[in-house]
Amino acid sequence: MNVSLLRYHISKNNMSLKQYAKNIGITYNALYKKMAQRNAFSIEEVRVTISCLNLSEQDVIEIFFNDSFPKVN
Repeated sequence: MNVSLLRYHISKNNMSLKQYAKNIGITYNALYKKMAQRNAFSIEEVRVTISCLNLSEQDVIEIFFNDSFPKVN
């Protein structure tokens, strides 16, 4: 997960982390754990994030899934 890129998009949409957490239906404490990569985002949280941050498909891949794909030389 690319936490820096997620933070960028939250800021770009003039949202605080607390506002973002509320928008996706979780507590700030839960968001903190997810951003610290102790807990994962659910599919529903990713879906709501796409909508509330106006993310493109590429943004979603870079934020949430880039670590999941093997590197190709």
